[in-house]
Amino acid sequence: MIAENMPAGGFNPPSLLTTRKNPMKSRLPRGIQDTYLVTAILVVLLAVYWWLQPKAFGVWPIAGLMAAIAPLALAAAGEAVVVINRGFDLSLAGVISIVNVIAVTLPFDGISGALLLLVVSMAVGAAVGYINGVLVTYLKLQSLAATLAVMIILGGIAFSILEAPGGSVNDWVVDNLTGNIFMFPQALLVLLLVWCGWVRLRRSAFGINLYAIGADERAAQLSGINVRRTRIYAYIVAGVFYSFAGIMLSAQTGTGSPIAGDPLLLMSFAAVVLGGVSLFGGTGSIFSAMVGAAILVVTHQSLVCHWNIFLLYGNRPGCGDHCSRRGQFHDGKKEKGGVSMPSTAAKERPVSGVATDAFDISPHVSVQPDTRSGGEGKFKWVNSTVLLLVACAVVSLASRFVAPGLGTWSQLDTVITISIFAVLAAYGEGLVVLTGGLDLSVASVITLGGVLGAQLLSMNVPDWMALILVLLVCGLVGLCSGIGVAIARIPAFIMTLAVGLILSGVILGVTKGTPGNHAPEIFVWIMKARVPYFGMHVAVLALVAFAMVGWWLQQYSKMGRYWYAVGNSDRAAHLAGVPVFTGRVLPYVIAAICYGLAGLCLTAYSNGAALDMGSSYLLPAIAAVVIGGASILGGTGHALSTIIAAVLLTLIGTTVQAINGGIAARTILNGVIILAALLLLTMRSHHRRNAK
Repeated sequence: MIAENMPAGGFNPPSLLTTRKNPMKSRLPRGIQDTYLVTAILVVLLAVYWWLQPKAFGVWPIAGLMAAIAPLALAAAGEAVVVINRGFDLSLAGVISIVNVIAVTLPFDGISGALLLLVVSMAVGAAVGYINGVLVTYLKLQSLAATLAVMIILGGIAFSILEAPGGSVNDWVVDNLTGNIFMFPQALLVLLLVWCGWVRLRRSAFGINLYAIGADERAAQLSGINVRRTRIYAYIVAGVFYSFAGIMLSAQTGTGSPIAGDPLLLMSFAAVVLGGVSLFGGTGSIFSAMVGAAILVVTHQSLVCHWNIFLLYGNRPGCGDHCSRRGQFHDGKKEKGGVSMPSTAAKERPVSGVATDAFDISPHVSVQPDTRSGGEGKFKWVNSTVLLLVACAVVSLASRFVAPGLGTWSQLDTVITISIFAVLAAYGEGLVVLTGGLDLSVASVITLGGVLGAQLLSMNVPDWMALILVLLVCGLVGLCSGIGVAIARIPAFIMTLAVGLILSGVILGVTKGTPGNHAPEIFVWIMKARVPYFGMHVAVLALVAFAMVGWWLQQYSKMGRYWYAVGNSDRAAHLAGVPVFTGRVLPYVIAAICYGLAGLCLTAYSNGAALDMGSSYLLPAIAAVVIGGASILGGTGHALSTIIAAVLLTLIGTTVQAINGGIAARTILNGVIILAALLLLTMRSHHRRNAK
């Protein structure tokens, strides 16, 4: 320790060693600094919340607030375990949904039913975590892709258990998890118990190994740590945390829904990042992630209840004086009440032609492990592109056995036409991922493009001017996201999520719920007109032209080479003379313009805009990028592979939709098909690598 602090000149005199203050010792560890910071922010927000809502400062209102915080806090804690281990887990939404529907279908009441629910839920969470761990560690699937496929399958299972929202949760669970015990919130007690259990686990060999693997997997392996076993344990622990979140959500809402966990998916990632957990693994704390979740919920309550602004969740629950499923608070007294939480009632998924419905149950997938690559081989992208083309051909031929009309040229023409929405979204997302970011504003910017175009045309603005204004506004949105990431150093995940939430509120406020039904004539012609003598849609040729331009821009232009350099290393790119700021910001601008074009195309195809028209394209866009061979950490990826992957997802979706069966069977089959395709592509990739 002393040697590390010596100057280069040699040994210091004893007096100097005892009198000089080591600046490193005067600083707190980064993790503790982050914990103190987010805790201070939460205290300030709570003070503001109680100042705005004086009636919320009471025994029962605080219990209701803690009941609202608990589900997201537990989900964020589970996600943080996986992120610390340098992974991502999207299956949390599926686990929470399954636990929620199990909670309303178990036939036992009272404490015996509660204990049975706890045992079954923990078993489900642990089993899902084990499956995720095996897929990631032994089958070498990218965590984001594997857990997304599992999430899709779990969603289908949830629909098979409970087809529509309804039922009631065990009264013992509701009364004993959302109320008070000796004036102490029971939900807070659950969070403290979970946190104490984690502290004990953190100090064990598993906890030490977990952080070591997240910091440097290679070094941990050389140190004798069993990386595979530790990683599987991490997913199992996370799955158990998700099961706790599902139980608390069931107690808070008191009813069941097959999509109960969906609103918590993105918010759990936001809570993890707000809590200071690095998405690159190895640092962060569970406590900070839980505090980050509390910040999000308190902010949500303040905006909804005081200013009537709804940002964090899919539908506005209504507030009044702290409305909830159980009633309201008045003067600090509880009338069967809690605090408003996001509505988890299953709503009908948005449908805009065949594409939206097909994509709504499509997952993300990938063909590469979660490691950075210094660059792509000269012909590496050719292999992935050819494999994806073969996969498209196989799915198309197999679809002939599903229905007579499938697999024909007419059907393929339709699939390619409706895939243009996903292609535009996936290409834009691919540019952002290439530079090491992740754009979650996809859905909102697609909606912005469609709604803004419809509004301008309803005001008799010329088509060409409306097109320019839409692309300009979307480009400015992307510029704001890029500047926030490049200059303010806000994580791309948080920045784009915030931009998307703000856009959703602005769109709702401006349109008053009536977005319009106009589209530029040029886009109507592209989406609906056919090429003479050939019979194909003009959109097919437009997609091919876009693919060629996008391919050249990303792979062969000077700016494209800058994007690869920035994605691999900002520092190295800067030393090599690459304009890092431009290379970081421009992809967000181009991506937003692509999203706006997708919105205009979707409006033209659907004969009108809708406030949720882009909601079905966020996950498929990321899915196509990862299936195309891009690393979620940046630096690798190919435009053609991403575009073909988007077409493949559309083809799979339309094929599954043609199968006779309920939504549960179709959803499960969709997830299984994508998981199988992912396994085949990954095995083929590893085989080629080993052959070399």
